[in-house]
Amino acid sequence: MCGSSKGFTLLEVLVASALLALFFGVLFELISKARRDYYYSVSLYEDIITLTNRLTLNQMEGLGVEEETLRDYPIIKEFTYTYGKAKIYIYAPKK
Repeated sequence: MCGSSKGFTLLEVLVASALLALFFGVLFELISKARRDYYYSVSLYEDIITLTNRLTLNQMEGLGVEEETLRDYPIIKEFTYTYGKAKIYIYAPKK
């Protein structure tokens, strides 16, 4: 503010508006990222629950199953079960 005039100058109002716009831009970006992360977490949680339930009930249809022998431990087999975004690894001795 200059001299005895009351109120803000045009420059002060523009700077305040620019700072406010920057603040809201950052805030909206954070909120949208949080929302994306939330929906990804919900989807992953549902896939993990479904995968766990199907493995518990021995319902293998619709699951991705991979079997691999570990390179450093040839007596151990790794089973990878997948459903959607969820993966479960199970290790068992080779028979």
